[in-house]
Amino acid sequence: MEPLKDNERKRIRKQNERAIATQFVEWLEKCGGPVFTFTEYPGETPDLVYKSGERVLNIEHTSAQYDEEHRVFIDTPILGSRHPQDVWPKDPLTSTGNRNQNLLASIKRAILGKCKKAKKDGRYGSDPILLIEVLPGHTAAEDLERLLSQEEYPEDWPFDGVYVVGRFPQARLRPGVYSTGGFRVLPIKHGALTANLTMLKYSVEEISEEDEERDFIQGFEDSGPRRSPMVESDAS
Repeated sequence: MEPLKDNERKRIRKQNERAIATQFVEWLEKCGGPVFTFTEYPGETPDLVYKSGERVLNIEHTSAQYDEEHRVFIDTPILGSRHPQDVWPKDPLTSTGNRNQNLLASIKRAILGKCKKAKKDGRYGSDPILLIEVLPGHTAAEDLERLLSQEEYPEDWPFDGVYVVGRFPQARLRPGVYSTGGFRVLPIKHGALTANLTMLKYSVEEISEEDEERDFIQGFEDSGPRRSPMVESDAS
């Protein structure tokens, strides 16, 4: 696979940033917030600008990964340097280390890095928000939400709001109870934009132990189980 040229890599990354930001503003609207539309890529910073009437929404985007191999795996379609299966995904049942704690640490590093830059020169515009994209992996949204709520964060935020966003897997939270997965927004810091909104309540799916066992067995007889037995909740 040949590496892509710099301008092509940049174009693809910008497309991804806009897709994530658009999903965020759609979530915002569903919560009862303003209807924002994309306006521009302003140059170096912030990454994107949306507007609702005269109101400006400056969005800075970054991402978090489980480990270096995960980062390479995600970047492979862009960088074209290695074959994805050579580096990731690792089997979550046999890989070493606590994958959820690794992801949490990556999120915190991403926040601290962006906060340091914002405090230095205010580069992200007026009242910016920070989106930390969690790239596809093994962690249930409910597990990550709980872990995020237990952490301590800087008191002097240079961002008006900080949110973890991403597409999460369907996951077995406990016997008979499954996370429905999909795109989620996990607020770490509510700014003026979301402080008074009604947050979406994400549903879980409950099934009997008999149905769960039947689905598991059927998954090996048909094209695959509807609920993957490999994606298990991790309370640590």
